[in-house]
Amino acid sequence: ELTEPEQFEEVDPECVGLNEVNGVSAAICIKPIESDTIMSGWIKSAGNYEYEIVNNVLMAMARFESATFLDLGSNIGVYTLLVAAMKRQVVAVDAEAINLALIRRSLNLTNTSDYVRLIYNSVRLIIILTISNAYKYNLAMCT
Repeated sequence: ELTEPEQFEEVDPECVGLNEVNGVSAAICIKPIESDTIMSGWIKSAGNYEYEIVNNVLMAMARFESATFLDLGSNIGVYTLLVAAMKRQVVAVDAEAINLALIRRSLNLTNTSDYVRLIYNSVRLIIILTISNAYKYNLAMCT
């Protein structure tokens, strides 16, 4: 977990406002567009990213008030920042230190850093499905 300022990479990003989603808004610091045309470019031009999915997440977080949001592969933090703006707990995990530095800068802009734990690590998810579990859950088996 990164908690101290000296643990983060130095960044001097452009920061923009995210469009309001389900009554929630936040600022986000983005990467230079020439190095990140997809995420940062989309946010800069459209004001948000994956709007419908983000909206569904925010509605779920509103419904489950004691839930902590786990943002695996958080990138520059669209989900993390908006859930934190709801004053809800978030654990954001990313394998790129620059992404966590950008999230931290964004959180500082909105005074929501107390709601977020930043974890510098990769995540690997392995699902093992046994034949008995496949039958239990009525999953089709291919041979």
